[in-house]
Amino acid sequence: MNQYHAIFRENIRDLFNDYTTSLNIPEIDYFAIGIQNTINRESASIMSRLEWQTTFKAFNFAPYDPLRKAALQTNRTIIFMDELDWVDSLGKEVMLQRKRHEIDKGMVVMDRHLTYNYMLTLATHYTQFDGHAFYLKYCAQIRRVFDDMKLILEPVAIDFRTHET
Repeated sequence: MNQYHAIFRENIRDLFNDYTTSLNIPEIDYFAIGIQNTINRESASIMSRLEWQTTFKAFNFAPYDPLRKAALQTNRTIIFMDELDWVDSLGKEVMLQRKRHEIDKGMVVMDRHLTYNYMLTLATHYTQFDGHAFYLKYCAQIRRVFDDMKLILEPVAIDFRTHET
């Protein structure tokens, strides 16, 4: 329960890296795609910054991550990083580490299902980033990228979905 699995499978990482490298989304320089099982609170993701993904896994940030908590505890389909409540010092530390890795401004776009959620994270360190304006301007492109990335994640995602009735 409440475990995080970093996706390091070479074929998935290569495809993900090729895809994200080809993207030219203004201001965005960090991408992640993940899936959460809302029943057992397990999740898996692949992140464009391998150092951050390794840090996130090594320090077991998942249970304390304000983004992950917001995704599991709310019904929102868009979560802006600058609107998160850290709740406690551990959550604050996770967000501080995000800032140190220059991924402190951005958003998570959710695709919610009964027993699982897909999460697309788009982030930057650009200080003038306005998530709301960015989303309104690039909504269609973000949705296309999300659909593409869900296909990249599919070999892992199938293990995180439970049968929906």
